[in-house]
Amino acid sequence: MAARADAVVAPEAWWRVVLGAGLRFSGRAVRLHLAGSELAVAFVLTVGGALEAEVLALGEAREPLDAFLLDTAGWAAIERAVRQLRLDLRARARTRGFRLTHRLGPGYADWPLEEQGRLLELFANAPLPVRLSEHGVLVPFKSITGIFGLPGSGPTFSTIR
Repeated sequence: MAARADAVVAPEAWWRVVLGAGLRFSGRAVRLHLAGSELAVAFVLTVGGALEAEVLALGEAREPLDAFLLDTAGWAAIERAVRQLRLDLRARARTRGFRLTHRLGPGYADWPLEEQGRLLELFANAPLPVRLSEHGVLVPFKSITGIFGLPGSGPTFSTIR
């Protein structure tokens, strides 16, 4: 199933550097996460909807074990993709005198999942590959959002993507 997942996932990431002070999210975790960071990187990442369609098809074909294994492989794929995004952002940050914190996303610690929509608003003019359902869930399901802090003393990031 891992090979099948690799054949259908299409990782896509969008990120944007924002002023940390301009982020208005609740929760102690976000405040602590961005402490010492004038800037932050907000991101949206998905592995696309093809894997999800395959999992549903396996379920309809009454292959629950295969569906479960493929779904699990999909979560592994998104973790690999976010790890690669972090490595790329970390390299960019270092060349500008910053370091990159670990990621934090809505639903972690005391950051309410309901604020995921507010995070997506940071990408208001971008044709994102995800949408927020009326229940506050990202679609496709194998998608995540979050922020990285950028503490450091280097020059200000000017690249907005």
